[in-house]
Amino acid sequence: MTRNFTLPALLLAGSIFAFGQPIDPATLHIGTGVGTACVQGCPNIVGGNEVTATGTTFDIFQQSASSKLLASEMLLVVAVPNTATGAVTAGSVLTATEFDPYNVGGSGTAETIAAGQTPFAYGNVNTTLLNEATLTSGQDVFTVLGPNISAADNSESFGNFNSAYAAEVAAGTAGFSGVPSSYTLYVWSISTTNFNGNSATNITSTLPVGSFLAAFGEEASCAPLNCNNGGEVFSTQFTNTGLVTASATTTTSSSGPGGGPASGPQVPEPSGIVLLGTALLAVTAGLRKKFIHS
Repeated sequence: MTRNFTLPALLLAGSIFAFGQPIDPATLHIGTGVGTACVQGCPNIVGGNEVTATGTTFDIFQQSASSKLLASEMLLVVAVPNTATGAVTAGSVLTATEFDPYNVGGSGTAETIAAGQTPFAYGNVNTTLLNEATLTSGQDVFTVLGPNISAADNSESFGNFNSAYAAEVAAGTAGFSGVPSSYTLYVWSISTTNFNGNSATNITSTLPVGSFLAAFGEEASCAPLNCNNGGEVFSTQFTNTGLVTASATTTTSSSGPGGGPASGPQVPEPSGIVLLGTALLAVTAGLRKKFIHS
């Protein structure tokens, strides 16, 4: 007699999918820092949202199917909610170290590079400190920072930020409270020398908890300020954004360098374990019945 194992198979497949998700193929990912398991970012680990929880140490990783050299400058964009505590100054980004290439699970050739405050290729967004601008309801980061920053992804928006922020408030994460009514955008210029596919730039900072992290750059071979989105513009999608959830002084037994997730294997959620166990029991029962009837 033919046995139908469709339901157990679906349960098993669903439980396996629950343990992880393929990395979104956007170009510039924010990760938890060189040497951690989430150097390429770990989406969907923050309150059910799709951003990566980081500490004040994090990295920018170029996820590229082919080697694409960035121009000599990459922008780090930090969106700080008006509910955050702690001041942002010119020295809030401390160091930047580039690894070209970065071998996941290993290392690479490390080179200390400059992290300035005024973008030299893209012009001043504002004459105030760190080219700051304000992001409010209905706006997205790269449009607000234009017109010299163009063709970038528009999912880095006020609405998406507030959704992720609200999840942290609901979870009781330290440093998150209230509902942000605006975000101040700060821009740092990060030098690049050989930032190709699979390169990583490690950054240390004193940025406040609640800050969202994104990056922007252009391919070295295209004309400055005249690049298009046909593979020449590099930016971060919301699904690859970083969110500072732990300060430099925060340490927990499950934290890795900089307060980010531990560098060891990710432990499945209890619900995932239950689902996997149910699936395996169903498969075992089906095979036992088939054996008895045979």
